[in-house]
Amino acid sequence: MEFEGIILDTDIIIGILNGERVASIVYTEALKRGQLVATTSVSVLELAMIAQMSSEPIVKMRGLQDLIDAIDILPVTKGAALLASEILSKDSGVLLRDALVAGVALEEGFALLTKETGTFGKIAGLRMLSVEMK
Repeated sequence: MEFEGIILDTDIIIGILNGERVASIVYTEALKRGQLVATTSVSVLELAMIAQMSSEPIVKMRGLQDLIDAIDILPVTKGAALLASEILSKDSGVLLRDALVAGVALEEGFALLTKETGTFGKIAGLRMLSVEMK
């Protein structure tokens, strides 16, 4: 199934930064197909926090900065926030950050590439792609 764009979830970007080939291959193949590859401002926040709390924050932040400079960052717009509020109102156990990421994906019409299929699988209408990271 083809999508105009793919949003990389935080776990996928962590995989790329940790050298997990599967994530890199999916990223490269999407670009070859002419798909836009992006992440969300929510994931940038999560990743920056993780990098800053690591034992090597400067090194981790440089690697993160290089990666996020190479892809589009989609913001949480008013429309995405309203979609996230609908997701949260259904009381499905979805966390705020995941609802915001899903709201962005739904608003943009992008598929979400994630390892968290259980969490995001609760969200109606969200198109997901999944990879097994090894």
